[in-house]
Parts: sequence; structure tokens; C-alpha cells
Amino acid sequence: MLKADKIKHKPEDENALFGTLQHKENITGERSTFADLQNIGLKPSFKKNFSDNVSGEICVRCSKPNTISENACDGISSTSAAIHDRVRPTSIRFRKAKNIAAKTEKEDLLTGENEALKKDILASKRASSAFEEGSGEQPKLKRECTNLTRNVTFKLKQGLGDEALNKSNLIKQTSSIVIQSEGQQMLQRDSYSSKLPNIVTDIDKNDEDSLLVSGYTNDIYEHLYNLESEQPIHKNHLERQLVIKPNMRAILIDWIYEVHVNFKLVTETFQLAVAIIDQYLQIVYDLVRSKLQLVGATALFIASKYEEVYPPALYDFVYITNDTYTAHQIRQMELKILKTLNYNLSRPLPIHFLQRFSKAADADATHHAMSKYFVELSMIEADMVHYKPSEIAAAAVYLSSKILKRANYALATCFTDSCWTSTLQWYTKYQIEHIKPIARRIAIIARNAPIAELKAVYNNYKTPENFNVSMLTQKHKALIDSIIEMESKAEN
Repeated sequence: MLKADKIKHKPEDENALFGTLQHKENITGERSTFADLQNIGLKPSFKKNFSDNVSGEICVRCSKPNTISENACDGISSTSAAIHDRVRPTSIRFRKAKNIAAKTEKEDLLTGENEALKKDILASKRASSAFEEGSGEQPKLKRECTNLTRNVTFKLKQGLGDEALNKSNLIKQTSSIVIQSEGQQMLQRDSYSSKLPNIVTDIDKNDEDSLLVSGYTNDIYEHLYNLESEQPIHKNHLERQLVIKPNMRAILIDWIYEVHVNFKLVTETFQLAVAIIDQYLQIVYDLVRSKLQLVGATALFIASKYEEVYPPALYDFVYITNDTYTAHQIRQMELKILKTLNYNLSRPLPIHFLQRFSKAADADATHHAMSKYFVELSMIEADMVHYKPSEIAAAAVYLSSKILKRANYALATCFTDSCWTSTLQWYTKYQIEHIKPIARRIAIIARNAPIAELKAVYNNYKTPENFNVSMLTQKHKALIDSIIEMESKAEN
């Protein structure tokens, strides 16, 4: 392109405000303050120095949205100032009006992106420079240099494919996508919930938000199902403990839940801390009673660093133990726990499955809150630990559905229970017969929650923020009793 000289500003001379303009030169001047532009005032006087073959373009950005347009005078074709929301330095560009083609925006964007186009652009610059030095005639540029937009679009389509230029269509696409690799091997990726039976509702059909990654949801949950099977908590996992008993564990989990509520931590933090404690107690059999609270506080410390955006400081965990343990002891226990678990914190949590199952159940806020209440109640009890997180979540959704008597559940012909639809069975992968015994045990825990010694979960769900679901459960105590008796007879 043309050579450019920077113009020096001399405030004492208004007519020389932009310096001396040389003929046959492409000049770019940069202004650094908005106050200088205000002094200019878009007066016609500063345009007098420009030749007839020069056009100018002024772009200004200030704090008030507006658009200023002024007809040209004294040889300048047009002057426009676009004023936007944010104050930025004034940018003033000038270029020859005759014989020189305008520099396209694509040239700046594609520099370094495509080697073939880069060579053509450099050749175009050399030809333009030769013309400016006095060759006398305008060089004939190639079509691919003068029409960069069309050329670049064509080459991008060849290199990346049409799908790369239409990402929005990929997000909305509900059919399967076929991807061809370099080795001409065909890989078919199922998008959303493809190949569903006719009686199953596609819960991912209307997910247009790319953050939901609906095209990969089936693969993600298949991976979570595999992980929970690979990292089980065995039944009676405290049986081999020399000192620690189930009631001690229940007291510890109840205390951790209170800390989690007071610190306003997310649900994932509490559930991950419980998972870390149970996995550690399953491996380490000789834990003494004086170190049990240290294990609990450290597990919550690890979980908060794993799940929270702003985790509490280390000395906050020293404080909640009433200075029973030092910061050094918590650090040492953190290293010991992570080493024992082989630095693997990937075990799925019940909340991960509960979010998916609530979507399949078309649950509202109250329904989802009651399901969370049942999940967190079950985490206090040691005899519920051996159930998989997906089983706990599915049973909680089923029990809350029974209590709330959801009217929007359609009766499926293959089930005897109207709350467990074909859609829920498809996405949870559990038959109703598998879920009912677990739901019965959760119902017993919920019935005894008001009179239990450990009431942290019960008290938390009495608040309006959680829709008073623990109180709502007690209003349906007769229904819960009937569910327990009915399931007890079915087991016998």
C-alpha cells in the first residue's frame, strides 16, 4: 500500500492543525484526546489545506450516542463522525481519492491466517508502491487481490468446510452429524436424544443454548454412569473401622452441612465433601476419633477449592474447628487424603443426576427442591451410602412426584405407576421396581426428620428460599405412611 507519514499537531496554528499534506502521499494522522476534537468543532476552516483529489474520513467515539454528518466543502467529498458509547482516541484517516483502490477490512483480518493470500497482498503492496513512485499507470491487480472477501470465503470453505461457517446451524441441528476425517473414515455423532422410542419425550430438542452442549449430553451421562460403577462405596463400609461408628459419621456430616449453609457454599461442595469422607473411611481403617473432625474439615476444604469460585480461606476452616487443629495439620491431612484417593475426585454426585432427572420429569422449582431435600437427608445416613448417586437421585424424584401428585405426568401403558413415565425410565435407566425400595427408605428418613437429633438438613429446608418443602412433606405425613406400608407389603 502507500507510504504513510505521521502528522504532528501544532496547537498554535489552526490552519496547520494536521500538518502539511504532500501530494501523492497516503497519510494517517492519530489524535489522542477527545478534547482536541472538541476544539476542532468540525469547522470548515481545517479543510482548506487539502487538495481536490483527497477525501477524508473522521471516526470519533465519545460517551453520548450520536451521529454527526456534515457536507463537504473545499474539495472534500464528505466528512462523518460516528459517536459511540465509549470514549476512545480520535482516529482520522486520509487516502488518495483517485486511482488508488480502498484498503479492504479483510486484508487486516486475514494477515497471517492464509499464506497464499498473504503473498498476494504483499504483491499488491509492491505494485501500488511502484505506481506511487511515478510509474505513470495504474497496475492491473489480480482478481483475487481486488476481491479478497469472495476469495477468502471460498478458501475458508475449502479448508474448514461449510459447517465451520454455520455454527449456529450446528447448534440448532437435531439430526445426526456426519464427520469425515482425513483418512476418509466416517464417524457418526448422535445429536441430542436421537433414536428415541415413540413414547419417550425428547427433553433436549429445544436446547438452543450452546452452553448446554446438548449434542454431547448422552455421552457425558454415559461417562458418569461408568464412573459411579468404577468408584463404588460398599455396603457397611464402616464395618472394618476400629473406632469410627455410623453415628459418629452422621454427626460429622450434619456438622459439615451446617458449615456449608453458613458459608453459603454450593450443593456440589457439600456432596463432594461427603463423597471424599466416605471414600477415605472405606480405605483407611485405623482412623482415631480425635482425627475424625479433621478429616471432615479437610474434605470440605478440598471440595470448596474444587467446586467454589471463591472458596473460603484456610484459616476459616481452622476457625470452625474452634482452633482444635492448626493450618499445618489441615494441609498435612489434605495431602494424605489426596494421596489415599490417588488424586481422583471424579466420582459423580447425586446432584449431577438430579438435574438431568428433574428435566426429564418436567419438574418445577418446588418439585426440584423437594428432590434435593430427600437426597441430602439420605446422605446423613450411613446405610444409604452404598446406593449409587444415580439411584438416590432417581428415587428422590420418584418420591417427590408421588407426594406432589404431579398432574402433568401422562400414564405410560408399560408402567403401573403414573409418576414413573417412560421418559423417566429412559433417561434414568431404572425400572420402577428398582426405584421403589430405595424411595421407601428415603420416605422413612423423611418421616423421622422432625424428631431426629440431627436436624441441619430439615431446618435448612424450612426456609422460604427452599419453598418450605420440609414442612410441606410433614403435611403429607399420611401419604408418606401409606407409601411406606405399600412398599413394605410389596417387598414381602
